[in-house]
Amino acid sequence: MKEHPTLAPRLQRDLPRLIALIKAYALLNCFTRERTKDGQGIWASQRDVEEGYRLYSSIGESNELGIPPQIHKLWMEAIKPVLTDEGLTRKDLARLYFEYYTTRVGRKQLAQTWELLCEVGLVMEQPDPNDRRIMRIYPPEGGGEKIIQGDSAGEDLYKTSSPLSGGIYSDPIPNLPKPELSLQEDLEKLIENVTSLQRRNRSNDPIPKEEVKQDLGWEEDYFNRILKIIVREKRLYETPDGRIGVSW
Repeated sequence: MKEHPTLAPRLQRDLPRLIALIKAYALLNCFTRERTKDGQGIWASQRDVEEGYRLYSSIGESNELGIPPQIHKLWMEAIKPVLTDEGLTRKDLARLYFEYYTTRVGRKQLAQTWELLCEVGLVMEQPDPNDRRIMRIYPPEGGGEKIIQGDSAGEDLYKTSSPLSGGIYSDPIPNLPKPELSLQEDLEKLIENVTSLQRRNRSNDPIPKEEVKQDLGWEEDYFNRILKIIVREKRLYETPDGRIGVSW
């Protein structure tokens, strides 16, 4: 709980999994655990709790990001240590995959891995400065060109790589933190906003999309991009009449 003082909806849904792991560890050691008064059950010890949390932590971070554990492991142990401001190409990613798992990766799986890393904000995708036909992935905090200029209305126009669109886009985004955009924070912010509006209405009914967007103060294009990712992860759902609800 120290790592998560406020639980996002995804973490709340994972609580039963954590409890199940604690129970499983306690049952494996049932003969050394204290019995309940009726003798029909056992009490989980502090060690059971710690071991259950340790097991959950091995997949917890990947689950919070919304990516498979094997891709998160590849990222942490093979990609992240060598990712610099020079970036990596798909060929580089395929080589790292082979060196780590000692097996070749198919084109479809390579493309899925690339897209997932971009979508959750672990990397940013941008054309190679020497050959714009080649795409590279860079650390989100550097390696990509970020140009700030004023338009006729005096708003800042940011030109940066988009992990959502898979290339370069230029959008006026006056209501977002500048110049850094935290994709992962905004994913959680959207979910928490929908949850908060449902609580305010004292109902689990979905909220009109326009109301959610106005409450966040985001531009429509950016809002739709974030929403598309979360709906695909099945953390939120969108109804045909334009309403959004939390997927419990």
